[in-house]
Amino acid sequence: MGTVGGRIMKIIRERLFAAPWAVRRAEERRERGIVAVSAARAWAAEIAQQHAAQPRPRPTALHRRRLERLKGGARRGQDPA
Repeated sequence: MGTVGGRIMKIIRERLFAAPWAVRRAEERRERGIVAVSAARAWAAEIAQQHAAQPRPRPTALHRRRLERLKGGARRGQDPA
């Protein structure tokens, strides 16, 4: 894959010596990526707010037993030694 410095030099070389249309296309692609990432962040924040507003469901008996086991609590039929 190469070193980070090598990749940076490759990018710089491509921008300095590439045809203008290639540089323009790369910049457009980067702009589309930036827009896509910002839209995804906004969407994720909206979803997180919706989930935070909902009440948390009460754990089922099976889930409560699993939580007890993970916390180190005693299970049925075992001595809490």
